Amino acid sequence: MLVESNQKFKGLYLTFPREGWETIGAKLMQLFGVVSGVFKNSGDAIERIRKVKSKSTDTLDEFVVGSHGAGEQLFMSQQGEQPETLTKILEEAKPLIGSNTKVFFTACFGADFLKRLTDASKQLGGVGVYGSSGIYNYLTNKSEKGYYYCKTTADVENELQNKIQSDKNEKFGSPSVDSEKNQVKVSKDQFNKYALEKGYCKKVDSPPINWVKNLVK
Repeated sequence: MLVESNQKFKGLYLTFPREGWETIGAKLMQLFGVVSGVFKNSGDAIERIRKVKSKSTDTLDEFVVGSHGAGEQLFMSQQGEQPETLTKILEEAKPLIGSNTKVFFTACFGADFLKRLTDASKQLGGVGVYGSSGIYNYLTNKSEKGYYYCKTTADVENELQNKIQSDKNEKFGSPSVDSEKNQVKVSKDQFNKYALEKGYCKKVDSPPINWVKNLVK
């Protein structure tokens, strides 16, 4: 189901709740047009995306992946899929996502490690993406520690690894023992600090989407 208002608003909201009351609540949200589909696995969601693409080539106004984050991740499903499965979903949805599409991952703690957001933005060709730092509350549409927005086509981790290695070489006068790039370890705090300082990411005050508008069609 593609959510579309009288103003020709187009949004695709894919939801991956836990079993039990969360699934019941999500299906109610689908019934009232708040979300586009409730899924147990990525395969079913990808099929929904393909159906949308078969009906329209227009880019979306909003694209939302709603799931738990497994701690500093952007995706998980009932069937225990690894967060890396998100890359398959984004690749399938990529033709529907344009430069003005708001992309939001509702996963709690998803923006605590900004690498998750920069990787998603890079995969989408530099389209900006939003995530929640701390716990995200669907009902209030509020994030415990605020929202972050990342937009880049760069491989930020690789860039930072090179910088760390270059700084070490300059300090010690010659390549250090861990000169192999894949041995340069980047911590979460290092990555977040670098991404913010370089302007790849920024904190934003307002939630990127408003669920209530989907009730008014």
